[in-house]
Amino acid sequence: MAVLILNRFPINVAKYKEWLEDYNSEIYLFTNERFSDQFVGFDIKKSYKKFQDNGLVDYDAIELYEQNPYDAIIALDETEIVRAARLRERFNLRGQNMKSALAFRDKVIMKDYVSSAGLKTPAYKKN
Repeated sequence: MAVLILNRFPINVAKYKEWLEDYNSEIYLFTNERFSDQFVGFDIKKSYKKFQDNGLVDYDAIELYEQNPYDAIIALDETEIVRAARLRERFNLRGQNMKSALAFRDKVIMKDYVSSAGLKTPAYKKN
């Protein structure tokens, strides 16, 4: 089955075609408009202005899934992890879920989990 990549990086940082050269299914790429021309050879490629804050990315990911289902989402950037988790939960896909993604992004939540597990945690407070 296909994979959707959510990408905001230039190709020198995100060498998806190289990394996925042995992947034998479709690869869809949603990327930042600034770097779109650097990425070639994807089954579907869409580019967006203000990628990180653009709600069309989510809308198009939902529409794409309904037309061409994918079974995995790749998101390397810390800011895209929550977006990817939200989509995974919507479509019941394997991978990092919202609870885990929020803990990764929000250090207070992460430290709450760590301290509630009985591990020593430096003093912290919510702002």
